[in-house]
Amino acid sequence: MFAAGLLLAPVERPTAADPPAPDWDRLARGILSETNRVRRDPEGYARLLEQMLPRFDGTLLDRPGRRALRTEEGARAVREAVRALRDTRAMGGLVWSKGMAAGARDHVRDQGPTGGMDIGAATAARRPNG
Repeated sequence: MFAAGLLLAPVERPTAADPPAPDWDRLARGILSETNRVRRDPEGYARLLEQMLPRFDGTLLDRPGRRALRTEEGARAVREAVRALRDTRAMGGLVWSKGMAAGARDHVRDQGPTGGMDIGAATAARRPNG
């Protein structure tokens, strides 16, 4: 009876409405690139953030041509970031590290499903050198 139930169970198939699988490497490198923009030109990034302020309605950010984005803190947090960036000196950019990326990926795999806080320290300590 159980086997018959498995045979009749619906199979999920991707549809045209399903979003494509994320390109995690591209996303991670994009985050690194954006982080470096902030580090190299904090004043310029502060100006960029200021341009977002009029598009906030409470915690909702209007994004022209895209769906609105609900944020946790709204414009108040953006104004705080602008002040912090204005007090920050420019600094050098970061470089991609295969070992750190592998460690971060493994960390997400270990903690992502459960939100756990424990990971094998021995393997994590070796990974940045890879």
